[in-house]
Amino acid sequence: MSKPPFPLQLKHYFFTHQECIANPEHKLIESSQSNAHYDINAVISKINDDNSYGLEVTTTINSEKSNNPPYFIKITAFGIIDIIADIPSEEIEPIINQAGAQLIIGAIRERIAEMTARGPWPSSFIDFVMMI
Repeated sequence: MSKPPFPLQLKHYFFTHQECIANPEHKLIESSQSNAHYDINAVISKINDDNSYGLEVTTTINSEKSNNPPYFIKITAFGIIDIIADIPSEEIEPIINQAGAQLIIGAIRERIAEMTARGPWPSSFIDFVMMI
């Protein structure tokens, strides 16, 4: 007996905003003395098609919670997600919020690593993220 397919399918994603500014006051010290805290906001919107949703995820460095961040970053990605399985409508948004957001955050994580790889400071990475 085969498992049913996962109910979501990523149709397309793209970046609508990308900003990465090297912090001129960053001090290159032990990694335990430097951290970057990211605020992540996900917004789900219904697309005209009954089986498609838009998911906008914005990741921003929180300067107040960060200690000696090497970069000031704000990046937004927008994903179009199709519902490919028959699931109750009240279950769709929680699944998109968890699984869909993780997929888009993975793309953002890679883009941040790429943008900071050629900067004056070591590359920045987003750690594990728990969406609530």
